[in-house]
Amino acid sequence: MDESKQKLEEVQILLNRLAASSNKEIRRILDGLPSCPTSKSILDTFCLLFSLGRYSNKELLCFLDAFQRFIPICRADLSEVGDKIVELKFTPSEKDTDLVILKYFEITNTIAESIQSESSRSVFSRYMFVLSNSVVSRGAQVEVLGRFREFLKKKKGLLKLFAARRMYRNIGCTEDLIINFSELLSDEEMVEVALECTTLRGFIIAKTRSRYLFQMYHNELPWWYVMGMHESLIPYLYYTFDGVGLYKNVSKEVYGRLDEQDIIRAMDEDMKSKISPDECDVLGNVSEHKNMADDEGMVGVKRDIRRFNETGCLKEMLEKYGEQMSFEFLRYFEETDLRRLGEFLCKLKNEPLLRMFAETFDFLDMDILDGLRIFLLSFHLSPEGQVIHRVVEAYADKYYLDNAGICTFMDMAKDKKTKEFVFNLSFSFLVLNTKFHNPNIKVKPTFKDYMKDFTPEEIPPSFGEEYLESMYQSIKKKPLEFPAKNQPGKEHYKVFKKVCKNLQEMESRESKLRIRLLEPELPEGLRICTACRMEAHRKLFSTDFKRFLFLDPKVFYQICSRLRMTHIFEEYLNAHKEDTQKFIESFVYYLGMEGKASLYATLLDVLARTDKQRSSGMLSDLGISFLKSSPGKDRVQQQYRDAYKELLNSEIPNVGLLCEGLCLFLSRDVSGGVSGEEEMASQKRRQRSIGFVKGVVVDILKRNISKVEDLSMLDDENIGVLLRECVETGNRKKFCHISKFVSEERLLFYFRQVLEESPGFLDDEILEVFKRISIYNENGFHCILLLQSNGVDMFDFVVTVKYESIVCRAINAHEGEDGDQSEQSRLEFSGKDTLNCYTVEEKYGESLSVPSNLFHFYVSSNSVLNQSKARSIHKSGCPLKEKLFNREEMDKRLIYMIKKADSMNSKDITNYALWIVNLLSSSLPLLSKFFVRNFGLLLTLKDQTMTNNFIKIFYSRICKVINGSELCCRCGYSYLDDVEKLIEMLLKYDLASEKDFEFYFKGKSEMIKSGRVKVGERGVQLVNSKEKNDGSENNSGEPGEVAVVGEPNIKTNPDFNL
Repeated sequence: MDESKQKLEEVQILLNRLAASSNKEIRRILDGLPSCPTSKSILDTFCLLFSLGRYSNKELLCFLDAFQRFIPICRADLSEVGDKIVELKFTPSEKDTDLVILKYFEITNTIAESIQSESSRSVFSRYMFVLSNSVVSRGAQVEVLGRFREFLKKKKGLLKLFAARRMYRNIGCTEDLIINFSELLSDEEMVEVALECTTLRGFIIAKTRSRYLFQMYHNELPWWYVMGMHESLIPYLYYTFDGVGLYKNVSKEVYGRLDEQDIIRAMDEDMKSKISPDECDVLGNVSEHKNMADDEGMVGVKRDIRRFNETGCLKEMLEKYGEQMSFEFLRYFEETDLRRLGEFLCKLKNEPLLRMFAETFDFLDMDILDGLRIFLLSFHLSPEGQVIHRVVEAYADKYYLDNAGICTFMDMAKDKKTKEFVFNLSFSFLVLNTKFHNPNIKVKPTFKDYMKDFTPEEIPPSFGEEYLESMYQSIKKKPLEFPAKNQPGKEHYKVFKKVCKNLQEMESRESKLRIRLLEPELPEGLRICTACRMEAHRKLFSTDFKRFLFLDPKVFYQICSRLRMTHIFEEYLNAHKEDTQKFIESFVYYLGMEGKASLYATLLDVLARTDKQRSSGMLSDLGISFLKSSPGKDRVQQQYRDAYKELLNSEIPNVGLLCEGLCLFLSRDVSGGVSGEEEMASQKRRQRSIGFVKGVVVDILKRNISKVEDLSMLDDENIGVLLRECVETGNRKKFCHISKFVSEERLLFYFRQVLEESPGFLDDEILEVFKRISIYNENGFHCILLLQSNGVDMFDFVVTVKYESIVCRAINAHEGEDGDQSEQSRLEFSGKDTLNCYTVEEKYGESLSVPSNLFHFYVSSNSVLNQSKARSIHKSGCPLKEKLFNREEMDKRLIYMIKKADSMNSKDITNYALWIVNLLSSSLPLLSKFFVRNFGLLLTLKDQTMTNNFIKIFYSRICKVINGSELCCRCGYSYLDDVEKLIEMLLKYDLASEKDFEFYFKGKSEMIKSGRVKVGERGVQLVNSKEKNDGSENNSGEPGEVAVVGEPNIKTNPDFNL
């Protein structure tokens, strides 16, 4: 007791926080707090506080905090104060709006059981208002949504209204948030959500296991989910849907998604089933394993509906099933013709049946307009006025009966005035629909115009103006529909459940089927024996086997043998023209035998005949354009591919027989003595058949490529297919052999493809095949570039450098004559020399005459022609010792480059040649030796400027050596004999003057005096400072520089854009 008193005092203390409030009414109420609080006194205080007309959000939050503590200890009835709390107001413009609203909804949820029905509606409306408008922040809105969910869990009536009228759309509830309400919604409401929210269908089907939803949206479910529904999926779906006859043919649709291997695996698994017939759930009578859809209770309904569609007479159905069950069947099955049903119901004599038809609907808590829409969706309404009056009256009476006095969202009075207004309002909807959506009516009524149809006295108080305007806007935006077939929806699902119940009753009376197979939910743990499983496969394959007619014969036979369906396999054979497939199937076994070429020729005759049948009449059909693809032609081609799949994949021990058979086939004369246009047409058909047959033969040869020998009967294109097969399989030896049978021009084309796509296929043997080709076209040149890019140097194959030795007389021969120069600088040389004159022969002269092609030839090489190689002259060691720069490798390539630059008259080519020579000049002995050996090259160049530039490069390099640069590299090479020999030749043939090299002679003289150059029996030799001092201290520093008069006027570092 003391603890309770303490808690009551705590509540009063919390309220006392507002004792200093600026609100006089609050202070007045709090001043009256008793010294000894009781539950009643505090409850009275809260009643006074919650009755105030003015307070701030902060003050309201304080009231609610204190009241929340009071609720657990209150022993009095909270209904009175609860109604006052419901009517509390908060100001969005003030602070603490989010807090006070969240606290408000938390309190109302706590006392939800204590507040009246009308107050509950007010709380519901406040939830909808807050969630529909930006009253609170986004974070608080999520909290409000959670409280709303708890509120609806306690108020089932409002939850039903929320779901039935799809109010989740009004509060901007995303599909993700709708999941939060899934536990509160009934199966009917979940079906309606699934129809509207596409991304939630899988979730709802998994949650409800609704057979109704599954049959419509199983294609949207993940395949793993479908596969996991049952260990024997196909029979399960068959006996759950197709075999029942009530639902769509789901198993047939899923079966259509399976290929032949999936079907074989499924049958193999089903044949392992250990469930005995006694344990089978499919049929009540284990002695009868037959199609459930053949039972009268299933097919009988659909048959009766089709008979009604034809005759318009419902007498037989009414006698068999009764009025209500007959109308429920008509409302559910997609076979129902709603036009015929509308004609029947709208007849005057059938008015009682019309009212009985209306009795199958439940309009509780629907808007009048929504109910009318649903009613009119179930049959086609005749446009006659009297008919419309009867139909609307039947609807209005049923709507009034369902909602008067019990409607959740409005107080619909149970009186004559309300009943008459429901009829008048419903009828006005049809008139308004006509005015809005009839194109002949130009002037559309406003809401005020519409309301003129009613007097104020006619309208009951519960039908407010806002409600009527919402109906007006709904018709304006969306016209009433009058479909020809039943449409899926919540009401359709309700009928579905009634039909399931009706059929369960029928089947229970006849004891033919297990009741569980007719439940609205998917059955779980359904036990199906092996016999029933295979029967389901037989039923499905028998209706779907035509899509497998062009399967591999062996696979089709495997399916038929498992199902023991010989007649289906006979259908498969009969589907092939002239038993062609049967012949080919037999011939597959013949391929492994030692056969005759004549029989192989017969096989090719069969193929040719099939090709003729495949394409005959196509082009003569005026309905098929020559410029468009013919579906018939495509279909026949697909049939051909399927029919010959096994033949093309067969191993043939002796492909020579096939080739001999092809020779026999090609040698046959089929002209038949005709002439003129007929002969031309016959020849065209013959050539087309030959092409077709060759293609089949080539496909077989590809499979047996290692056994191919003679191919002289095939054309280049077909042989090219085999060459590509050799590349793909890495069979180089067979590639070389087959290449003998193809033209050189085509072979070059294939070589280019190989080098571009499979360069690793190249080896020495393949390269020799390429070199034997005597055509030098653009494809061949590209092959050269690709070969060089892959490390194969093709210079010697492409270029031949020839020379002729001639005796030349020097222009400036000194032969021991006196002169002005000193002995050290004077050079003595003979008057005659034997020099070489060079000519160049090219295999791809036309391609190499294009500068860009020539550049690509250079840069793809791994020789001195490639500037990247020339740049590396000193990187790997002394160039005088490298193979790349020896006279056998370098001379002919450098001669070719210089000759091409001289003959092409291209600045870029010339600059490139100068650039290469400039790079090589970093080793002066290397450059000197080359020009000494090939001095005749300088004498025969037509481009004197280029000759001068070579001399300038030589001149520039000598300057650097005289000034202290290395003669070659760190290798220590020091002899100047080749340098002096080249100077001698230049002077002798007047390519340079002694004045040009005066600096050299003076520098040499001074270097001899200083000991940096010594002349001996081995020649002229540079002496570096280390050798000169022999390890002693060197006080002279660097060697003295020789003044150089003038520098070479040449660009020695050109930039080439290759």
